[in-house]
Amino acid sequence: MIKKEIYFYVNSQQKINYEYIKKIGANVIIKTDTKPNLGNFIIIKKNCKSRNIPLFVSNNVQLMFKLGLRNLYLSAFNKRTYKNLPNNIKIIGSAHNKKEILEKVSQGCQRVILSRLFKSKKRGFLGIAKFNLIKGNFSNLIALGGINLNNYNKLKMLNIKGFASESGLKREFFR
Repeated sequence: MIKKEIYFYVNSQQKINYEYIKKIGANVIIKTDTKPNLGNFIIIKKNCKSRNIPLFVSNNVQLMFKLGLRNLYLSAFNKRTYKNLPNNIKIIGSAHNKKEILEKVSQGCQRVILSRLFKSKKRGFLGIAKFNLIKGNFSNLIALGGINLNNYNKLKMLNIKGFASESGLKREFFR
């Protein structure tokens, strides 16, 4: 079986279990606030760099360059196209439907996080059948939403590159 990519969403104030993230080989997507505290981001960057954990900055190209990173995450509401970015920047984006997937591809995203796969606290979810229909020919998808111990094995039925979790740091069930 091909090793899946794992992404964790974190806030800048959240305690992060770096050793656990390194152990499972996950990537970290840090959500930026409206006025980000550069000090917090520098600490997170140093901790990730010392453990070889890839770090993605969400929706803030200037912060990405200030931190000296080469990974950018574009959320679903970010419709802006980023021209004149260097070719070595890895861009991932999130989407909720086929239109947004195509939009993220046109923005230059190498991977697209498609949400909500399973039922969660938030309203609406796709399920496996709808997920596969929306996916279509696009093979660089990452599943997000409602993934827990009970439905973790259902991910094997999907042709995806990996999965993402917002609560994975709180519950260590991804082993």
